[in-house]
Order: sequence, then structure tokens, then C-alpha cells
Amino acid sequence: MRLAAISIPQPRSPIDTAHQRKATIYQGAGITFVADWDAFEFHITAQPSYSTTVMERTVLPLAEREGLTLLPYEEGLTELTADGSTRIHLIPAADVEVEL
Repeated sequence: MRLAAISIPQPRSPIDTAHQRKATIYQGAGITFVADWDAFEFHITAQPSYSTTVMERTVLPLAEREGLTLLPYEEGLTELTADGSTRIHLIPAADVEVEL
């Protein structure tokens, strides 16, 4: 019997791909997710009526796939917007070199 060789894709590293990314925007269920590597802008905006299920099953895993994590609570950069939504800032999960 002959075994076929398979290739297992490696997870994307934010360090390796930061300069190759386009902005990722998700909008639905009262939630907007923005990951714009060129502008170095990463956040989730949740309206008061947002879906916790969509946040847990779609948005947070999307942020993780983009190489982002929630800003530590101690940093205190969660904002309340004029329309009553909450904006939660994200940061790269690993150090990323950024050209300014």
C-alpha cells in the first residue's frame, strides 16, 4: 500500500502577513468588526441590541483568525459611542512590525 503525502497548512502569523492584508469588515446582528492593518485600526462596535451568539461564534473567532485579541481590561479603552453602542478596541496578538 502506498501512502500519499499530505500538506497541512500552517496558521497565518500576524508578523508575516501584516503588510499583505486588506481591511476586513464584518457587519451584522448589531455588530461591526473592523481590522484595517494599513490604518492600524482594530475594533468591534456592538449596538445595545447586539447578538451575543454572533459575537461568540462569529466575531471573536474572526478577530482571532485575523491575529487580533481583546485589549486588556486594565487598558480601559472601551468607548461608549454617541448612538449608545460600545466600541471595544483590539490589538495584534503578536508583535507586528509597522512601517510608518
